[in-house]
Amino acid sequence: MRLSILFVPLFFFTAPAFAESVPLSGCLELLQARCQKCHYLSRVCQKVGEKSERRWAATLKRMVKRRGATLSGEEQEFLRDCLVTPDPAIKQECGK
Repeated sequence: MRLSILFVPLFFFTAPAFAESVPLSGCLELLQARCQKCHYLSRVCQKVGEKSERRWAATLKRMVKRRGATLSGEEQEFLRDCLVTPDPAIKQECGK
C-alpha cells in the first residue's frame, strides 16, 4: 500500500513526458502530429527533398528551441532523415 502511494504520483508526473517522447510510426504521422500544430504541411513540402541534411537539422533545432516544438532528439534525427530523402507517403502528401 505504501509503495502505491509513492509510485502513483510519480506515474502522473512522468506519463505526459513519456507520451511526448514515444515515436510515431512514420514521418508523415510525425509531421502531422507535431509540425502541423503551428503551420501547414505545404510549408514543409516546399523544401522536402531539396534542403540538405545540415539545413534540416538546423531548422528542426530552431523549431524546438525557439518555437517550442515537442520533438525528442531521436524524433528530430528521424524527421531530418526522412525530409532529406522522403518516403513515398511524404512524396504523395507533398505531390512530389
